[in-house]
Amino acid sequence: MQPISRLEQDSRLDRVVSAGQRVARLIRPGRIRDALHGVWLGHPLHPMLIQAPVGAWLSASILDFTGGDEQAARRLVTADLPDGKPVRGMAGEVPVVAIRSDGQVHVLADRCSHMSGPLSGGELADGCLTCPWHGSVFHIADGSVARGPATAPQPAFEVRQAGGAIQVCLPGAG
Repeated sequence: MQPISRLEQDSRLDRVVSAGQRVARLIRPGRIRDALHGVWLGHPLHPMLIQAPVGAWLSASILDFTGGDEQAARRLVTADLPDGKPVRGMAGEVPVVAIRSDGQVHVLADRCSHMSGPLSGGELADGCLTCPWHGSVFHIADGSVARGPATAPQPAFEVRQAGGAIQVCLPGAG
């Protein structure tokens, strides 16, 4: 982390940062400021605007180091999601379970709505996922309860696949 610390402490960048801060302070509360804050997206824009270039730089460095071939690129972006097997993942800080079934990807919250059992450790059968702790069964398509003891549905995420990546969000969140 020394290069990052040195960059952060480099006073030559202060003028650029100060100028950016002055411009940002000129934007009054309202529609433009809300748009720049990501209100329309339901998520702050700043983390994405920072993580995208840092991720691109890191990815480019890794590709350069490993030879830059297609196989190296796949190591960076491909998530192994076998058909019919629940896989635990994270959507931000939310644990989720992703299931590929009949060519479609379904994503539910990983913690069972009954007693927080890990659904990623459950069994998939007939389009339903069974919680390994108490046997609650949820439809993977929409998270609805197929069989109790759970009485509340599992939160189900909207899913889209883009270039090998699986993107998720809660319905209505963006």
